[in-house]
Amino acid sequence: IGIMNSAAFDEFVGEEYRQVRLVPRSLEAQITEFNSWVYDKINNGVYKAGFAECAEVYEREVTSLFQYLDKLENLLDKKYTDLEAEYGKNNKDKILDRYFAIGDTLTEADVRLYPTIVRFDVVYHQHFKCNLATIRDDYSRIHTWLKNIYWRHEAFQRTTDFTHIKLGYTRSQPRVNPIGITPLGPKPDIRPP
Repeated sequence: IGIMNSAAFDEFVGEEYRQVRLVPRSLEAQITEFNSWVYDKINNGVYKAGFAECAEVYEREVTSLFQYLDKLENLLDKKYTDLEAEYGKNNKDKILDRYFAIGDTLTEADVRLYPTIVRFDVVYHQHFKCNLATIRDDYSRIHTWLKNIYWRHEAFQRTTDFTHIKLGYTRSQPRVNPIGITPLGPKPDIRPP
């Protein structure tokens, strides 16, 4: 709803959320540019790799996916480093209060990125063979961003069902997983803050 920057649905949300704008005009160009490569190379990149019908396509797509995860890691590292310089390394709460993909508050960029990143280790890594690295062990800044979004914003916790994510992929795509076995891990689904 907020993505549309519309008041058409205000009657359905609490007063405190009616003024939330996920695409502030001052960040619109940055968010649009970010979303364009995130969608094509990360959000859709996992599917391009996972549904590849030959090794050549799979290898090209999974390599591209990880190149763009590297790009995202670098972007978030710069953001985190700049916030550390501003607040000091020991002031984690102030840093995390402003640790978002674009800007200093939650924007559409975070909302669009979140589903792919939260699903990455629990399903895309094994199910779609996007297994060159994990978010939790190999992308420290993306992992910090994910934990920040999930643990500090209750709406993300309430709307993320890890069992549903795992079963939804592993039991509904027989071409990718013909037996329908659902891996037990990783554990925990998301690490504590």
